[in-house]
Parts: sequence; C-alpha cells; structure tokens
Amino acid sequence: PLKDSLPGNFDTWFMIAYSNGLMMNISAWWNSVEATTPLYPVLDYYSYGESAALGAFIYAVFKTILQSDIWTVYAVILFVFSTTATSVFVLARFFTSSFWPPFLAGILFCGANFTLAHIDSIHTLFFAPGFIAIYLWLKFLSTGYWRWSVMAALFGILQLYISAYAFLLVHGVVFLAFLFYFRPVK
Repeated sequence: PLKDSLPGNFDTWFMIAYSNGLMMNISAWWNSVEATTPLYPVLDYYSYGESAALGAFIYAVFKTILQSDIWTVYAVILFVFSTTATSVFVLARFFTSSFWPPFLAGILFCGANFTLAHIDSIHTLFFAPGFIAIYLWLKFLSTGYWRWSVMAALFGILQLYISAYAFLLVHGVVFLAFLFYFRPVK
C-alpha cells in the first residue's frame, strides 16, 4: 500500500468491484435511486461466477472503515492470513496439549506455497471458518454436546458463502478422513 498500488490479480480487482457494487446497490436502495454498475458496461457482474458473497461483505466492511481500496486489500489479506493461522492453531491444539506444534502448524500452513501463490485471493484462502467447523465437530464427537454440532454447521455454512473453494477443499478432506477413520462395527 505504500507504493499506492494493488496486487496484479484479477480476483482482487473483481472482489473490489464486487464489494463496491454491493455497497452501491445498498446505497441506491437506501436512497431510492437506480443502481449503477462498477464494471460498466457489464450490468450483471454477479453472473461472473465468483462464489464469495460474504467475502465481498468482508471487503465492504473493511472498505467502510478504511475508505481506500488499496488499504482495504492489504487489510483483508492480513485478516485472512491471521484468522486462518489462528484457526489452524485451534484445530491442531485439539490434538495436543503442547503450544509450539500447533503454533508452528498455523505459521507453516499460511506460509505454504499454495497460500502464498494465492495471497490476494480471499475466496481461495479463507479457511478459518472451515477449520473452526472441524474443530467444533470434533468437540461434538468427543463430548456429545449437541450445541457443538449446531455451531459446526453454522461455521460450515459460513465457509461455503465466504469461499466455496475452501469449503470444498476442507470438507472433502474431512469426508475422506471420516471414510478411513470411522470403520463399521462388525
């Protein structure tokens, strides 16, 4: 942001347009005027297939606070990486009482080639709700307390609407783990 420039990723630019369009539509509805489009002459930019409706909402919240697309992009990148690292830490902490291995797991996950290659794509990297959903589901399985399962489902749904890509990756891995972990009783 100090160079006053955005990353060169189409996903970042589209998320800015998507969230600005969301804010423009809300403003137009609130003021009873006709909405415009941030990607003129494209009127239906929502049909471009980005599956990150809540991701756009996160951008819009940061944009409202920071009032700058450039600072918003960098703040959202920081938010996504810090919450994802924290969620990996919480999930890994479920399996061990030690502090350092889960801490290292959070740092290494966010420093992996996959995450750094997509550093400015919120809809590709925001794994935090999915990892928290897995943690809550494991808490449900270990305690039998049904509210953990409800919260796990809510975080899973939240993951779906923030990042469908991460939802499929996280829940696909969970599905495979359950296939191999839970054996039918004979």
